[in-house]
Amino acid sequence: MTLFRIIHEAVPVIRDADRLTDDHPLRPYPPLHPIRASLWLRGILFAALVVAVVMVYIGVYVGITGDFAGTGGYIHTFLSQLFAVVLAYLLLVLAMEGRRPPFELAPSRLAGLGKGMLLGLAAITVVVGILAMIGVYRIESFNPAYNPWETLLAAGVVAGVSEELAFRGVLFRLLEEGIGTWGAAGLSGLVFGLMHMGNDHGTLWGGIAIAIEAGILFSAVYALTRSLWWVIGLHFAWNVTQGPVFGSVISGTSYADGWIVSSWTGPEILTGGTFGLEASIVTVVVLGAVGIGALVYAQIHHLTLAPIWVRKRMLRPPAPASPEPDADPAEGGEPDADTPETTEPKTAPAKGVKPKTAPAKDQKAKPAPTKSSQPKSGPTKSAPPKDPPAKDEKPKAPPARNGKTGKTGKTGEPDAGPTT
Repeated sequence: MTLFRIIHEAVPVIRDADRLTDDHPLRPYPPLHPIRASLWLRGILFAALVVAVVMVYIGVYVGITGDFAGTGGYIHTFLSQLFAVVLAYLLLVLAMEGRRPPFELAPSRLAGLGKGMLLGLAAITVVVGILAMIGVYRIESFNPAYNPWETLLAAGVVAGVSEELAFRGVLFRLLEEGIGTWGAAGLSGLVFGLMHMGNDHGTLWGGIAIAIEAGILFSAVYALTRSLWWVIGLHFAWNVTQGPVFGSVISGTSYADGWIVSSWTGPEILTGGTFGLEASIVTVVVLGAVGIGALVYAQIHHLTLAPIWVRKRMLRPPAPASPEPDADPAEGGEPDADTPETTEPKTAPAKGVKPKTAPAKDQKAKPAPTKSSQPKSGPTKSAPPKDPPAKDEKPKAPPARNGKTGKTGKTGEPDAGPTT
């Protein structure tokens, strides 16, 4: 495909065994390991591990320093989040899912990190360029003394790594196994956007805007590449380009600060107000359209995953083919065992195949008529009672006892007698 040749990435492969990609555990139907395949169990396990690791991390830090306030505590809050999410994700995919190494974080695919950064830089730059063209954004001056390290750590590394592992690596993947790629992109994106309502200057519109422009776009990039390196780099550059580079507020977290001192003029729907660039309708329309277009591209090229109920129909073994109802047993067809009423007439010829040798039995029965036809060759000694002439001779015997006849011959028949 042209897109994958441009970005130098392999086209994701959907397995025939379960109709999932390699960033998912093997899950045929019916599942080989029902417990490991459970979406709820995997999600709950990940969340529990994150909470447990954060609590242990903070407890150890407080036990060592005796205080969690101040700059040190602020930094370690982000570090505990980063450490907990990374550890929980590795335990989930290595121990429970049994994928070693996880395809989406394979070291051989590390180049996707830089490609994602270029994509994030390009996306925000295009939006800022459009706002500059319509007079909303304007560069006032430069601030070379700006210190970006805190923003790079909190909004760049921690947000880029921990949020992408949690929302694309866990939430999106689990939802995708259940409701498919489109449903997972919409639902995980909505949760991702609404989570930002808790920021210092968070608003409902700001959360919805992030759900459309970032939630869908990040999910689409992950669905196309199946690489967390790509979305981590994209998220990192997305935030860093907004704040340190162009001087915009990042997701309503703080005030605007960066190397570029900028001014924003116009209605809040264009500038984004106190929430920042991400709440601008221009950002929502442009980058939201790119995200939806990327998902459509994936759909056209058969790179999206179907919901579980569709995959079950695809993976269900086909029913055995039944013989044709009009099969002739004499020609080698077998009767249908499920329809005895229609097969009884057909089984008779099957049993009657033996009558093909019936002529041999009939030939043995033919001598019977020859026995009955023996009278044609004269009577035999073996059947004197059945000889009709023998019965006729007995009435002729009385005349010989009355002496009315002459001498008889050896056969007992009278002579012709005297003549006159």
